[in-house]
Amino acid sequence: MYQTNNLRKRYRQQWAFLTRRLQRWIKQGDFAQFSREKQVYLQVQLRRLYRQMLRYQTAKRLRKALGAAALLLGLGTAPSLQAQNFAAPQTNPFGLAAADEIRFDTFADIDGDGNLDILSIVYNSYDEEDEQSFAFRENVGTADEPSFAAPTEDVLTVNLPVTEDFNPVNPELADLDGDGDLDLILGTYSYTGESLVLYYENTGDAENPSFGEPVNNPFGLNFAGSLAVVPSTADLDGDGDLDVISLYYGYDDQAEEDEFGIVFVENTGTSTEPAFASAQRQAFNLPADPGRLLFMEFGDIDNDGDIDLLAGSNYEDDYSYETPFRFFENTGDAENPNFAAEAENPFGLVSSSSLLLLPMLGDLDGDGDLDMLHGSNYDEKTESSFWTYQENLLITVNVDDQQLAANTFRAFPSVSDGRYQLQLTGLATSVPLQLRVFNAAGQLMHEAQYDAVSAAAFGLDISTFPAGTYQLELVQGTQRWVRPVVKQ
Repeated sequence: MYQTNNLRKRYRQQWAFLTRRLQRWIKQGDFAQFSREKQVYLQVQLRRLYRQMLRYQTAKRLRKALGAAALLLGLGTAPSLQAQNFAAPQTNPFGLAAADEIRFDTFADIDGDGNLDILSIVYNSYDEEDEQSFAFRENVGTADEPSFAAPTEDVLTVNLPVTEDFNPVNPELADLDGDGDLDLILGTYSYTGESLVLYYENTGDAENPSFGEPVNNPFGLNFAGSLAVVPSTADLDGDGDLDVISLYYGYDDQAEEDEFGIVFVENTGTSTEPAFASAQRQAFNLPADPGRLLFMEFGDIDNDGDIDLLAGSNYEDDYSYETPFRFFENTGDAENPNFAAEAENPFGLVSSSSLLLLPMLGDLDGDGDLDMLHGSNYDEKTESSFWTYQENLLITVNVDDQQLAANTFRAFPSVSDGRYQLQLTGLATSVPLQLRVFNAAGQLMHEAQYDAVSAAAFGLDISTFPAGTYQLELVQGTQRWVRPVVKQ
């Protein structure tokens, strides 16, 4: 026992000494001036000590103690996956509270302050005469310690059309026109015929959003005649612009049966001038008959460099509201996705007792991976919905030290006002290089192409972006490098 306590004390002393020095070097800019050999040596030493410290403290506490220095170790962000698990569910975290309402929620940094807020469409009942409203829950905490204020309905001015033909559902916030701020996209469910997407351009800016009048099915958007449109946006084919994916719902009058599917609408335009092709069914091996798979979230859940699918639905059993998460892994790559068969509740995700299971993915704790939050867990006794959070515990502490030393992509300083120097050695001199920058919600924020010969060292300026953690991705041929940076 004495030897164990002595060893623990020595590890803690070494940990405190190294982390303090490393944080000071990063803050003062000294670390970026060290030789590559010295940088790798320090990283290797700290990673070994990190593994030893995991015996005595949780990974979350260790990452918090490291602060920005955690980025240098690739904790939660390295592409080589060694462990994947979601923590046990937490109820009503971050100041969130139960509510007697039905909501469709989404994550976004809507006010440009570097953390994820929650925007919802609220239905107080199923009464068709009720008017829907928007609720905004501002994150008044930080990018790694969120705290949500009470919902307000008068912050964002959005004109919801009053109609008997359809109801708006499933808000999605994305920079569809590539002007640096988040636009609003609403799906609809139709009572009388084909549904559509309502598009509200953000005519304000990233910090002060202001939404214009709705435009129906802009840029050629179409959904193969679906009676319900539940849009999600993602660069699913890796070409640098946002595509749209939605539920397909139809009704076969002859068979008197519902028909479900998934439609993919490719953006064949650009990130600033979108133009959408005809909707495709069963693209990329997406399930042809997904049943009541209604609400889809796309993100690199397993941190392997491509976009996966996590989905939820409404409850199907009148005697049980239990609804599982359904995961479809992308077993292809970032440019050529191929979705595997469904896995139910992988990685420790837990089924919910929900009227509607709408998973939201976002980096809520600032550690570089996608956590899961949803607000539709249903309590039959109180007839209210409460929030459930599961932290993504993805860590990569078992990456071989030689692999770390051989990694040739540098981004420094790792914490700055948005100006960085990037260096990449060992390039193939004739193969172009692609740089992409993603925010904490996994949205593409910037893209650039470089000639390989001139790309060995270059600058990146994202000083106009909101404060927060960003992931830099460099791709050359079949090789991919990932580095996170913090913009203060």
